[in-house]
Amino acid sequence: MFFEVSNSYRQKLYRSGRGRVDRNHREEYLSRFFESFDQQQKSSEVIREAEKNFLELLSYNKEEPFPLEVFRTITSTLRKWNAFSASFAICENALSWLIHKGKENSSHYLFVLNERGEAEFLSGNLDKAEKTFRSVLKKRIALTDCSPEDLSESFNNLAMTHKTGGKYRLAEKYYKKALSIRDKKKDDNPLLYAQSIANLALLYRILGAYEKAEPYYLSALEIRRKRLSPTHPEIAQTMNSLGVLYLYMGQYLKAEKYFKSIADQYRSQEEKDSIGFAQVQNNFAGFYYQLGKYSDAERLYASSFDKCSRLLGNKHYFTVHTAINKAKAAFRLGETERALLVLQEYLPVCEQLFPPGHVLRITAESLYGSALYQTGDYSAAETCLSSSLQNAETSLGPYHPLTCEILLQRGILDTVTGRRDQA
Repeated sequence: MFFEVSNSYRQKLYRSGRGRVDRNHREEYLSRFFESFDQQQKSSEVIREAEKNFLELLSYNKEEPFPLEVFRTITSTLRKWNAFSASFAICENALSWLIHKGKENSSHYLFVLNERGEAEFLSGNLDKAEKTFRSVLKKRIALTDCSPEDLSESFNNLAMTHKTGGKYRLAEKYYKKALSIRDKKKDDNPLLYAQSIANLALLYRILGAYEKAEPYYLSALEIRRKRLSPTHPEIAQTMNSLGVLYLYMGQYLKAEKYFKSIADQYRSQEEKDSIGFAQVQNNFAGFYYQLGKYSDAERLYASSFDKCSRLLGNKHYFTVHTAINKAKAAFRLGETERALLVLQEYLPVCEQLFPPGHVLRITAESLYGSALYQTGDYSAAETCLSSSLQNAETSLGPYHPLTCEILLQRGILDTVTGRRDQA
C-alpha cells in the first residue's frame, strides 16, 4: 500500500539540515496519498495522516476550491472504516475553509455539508443529521441551477433520517418526493430509481405492509442485477432485505436462500469482522428465531452484538438493535433475568435515541413489560405494556403484527390480575 511504502519517499521531501518542505514535492506526495487512500489498510496512523494532509491541502488551495473527487474519496473511505469522528472533522475543516472564502452558497459547500450529514447519520446523531440534511434541502431548493439528482438526494436523505428516527409518515412523504423526481429520469439513471423503490420497500416492511414492499424489492433487485456485478454490495443489500421480508411473511425457505447466498460472499476473516457480516448474522439469527431455534438465534445475535459494540459503540442504533434482539432470544429461552439485564441497560438508550413511536423503542418497552410480568411485577409490567401499546397503535396502526402481539400480552396480564372484562 502507498502509505506503507512511502516513508523513504517522504524523507526526500525535506531539505537536509533545515527541516522545511519542498512545496512541489509535498504537493506531489499529497496527490499520491489521496489517489491511493481508498486502497490503504485501515489504521489509526493512516487516519491521522489523512486529517493532517487534508488540512495541508486546504492551505495550498488559496482561491480555487479543493477537488471534490479527493474529498469524496477521503470521507467515503473513512465512513467505510467507521471512522466517523475523523470524517466529521474533515467536513468541518472543509466547511470552515469554504465559509472563509465566501463560498457558503456554492455547490462545493452543499456537497460538503451533505457529507457531514451522512457522517452524523452513520454515527447515530440523528437530530444533528436531520438538521444538516434539512439545511441542504432548503439551500438546494433555493438554487436555480440545482440538478434533479441533487434535489432527490436531499429528499432521500431527509426521509432516511426520519425513517431511522421512527417518523414513518414523514419518511414516506419525502421518499415519495425523491421517487417522483427519479421516476422521470429512470431511463437515464435506473440505479437511482432502484435506490428509491428499495427505500420505500424498507419503509413498508417496517410498517407491516409486506405486499407493498415485495414488488418494490423485486424490481430493485432486477434493475441492480442487470447493471452491477454479481458481488456488488447493493445487490447483497437488496437480497438481504428480501430475506428479511420473506422472514416476516413466513416464507422461510425463500428467506434462507437469500441469507445463505449473502453469507457465502464473506470469506476472509477481515470480511467477517465487519458491520456487513454483523448484519448477516443478525438476520440469520432472526431466521432461527422465527423457527423457534432460540439457542441458535441467541448465539448469532450475541456475535452480531459484540461486533457492533466494538466497531460502532454501545449507543449506535444498530448496536441497540442487536442488543434488543439478543434480549428477545434470551427471554424466549426462559432466561428472564438475563433479558432484563440487557433491557435495563438498553431501554434508556432507546429512549435517548428514538421517539416513542419508533419500532425498536416499542419493541424494547413491550419486551421489558413482558419480562416484568414473568417476575410477578404486574404493576410495572402494566405501565410498560400500556405505553408501548399506545405508541404502537399511534405509529404503526392497530393491525400491525407488533401491535397485535402487545395487545395479546396485555390481555394475558389483565386476565391474570383479574380484569377479565378488560382482557
